[in-house]
Amino acid sequence: MPEGPITIYKDNTGAKKWAKDLTLNKNKRHLRIAYHYVRQEVAEGNIRVEYVASAKNPIDGFIKALARKDFKRFISLLGMA
Repeated sequence: MPEGPITIYKDNTGAKKWAKDLTLNKNKRHLRIAYHYVRQEVAEGNIRVEYVASAKNPIDGFIKALARKDFKRFISLLGMA
């Protein structure tokens, strides 16, 4: 079992802010209970949400179409040649 909180890296500053904002207003009522679970875990210190720039986020290569330069960077982030 890892010590300390689990870190989730996001390239979306809005998602990071939402995870830490514990106020519930009418704009957030439609969200599923599962999302509120993440917010609860952040509040309790079990999960930490950190920002990572898209340019340094290896997951982009799996979910976005990349230009050749970005694809080469993605391959190097994965440790491939």
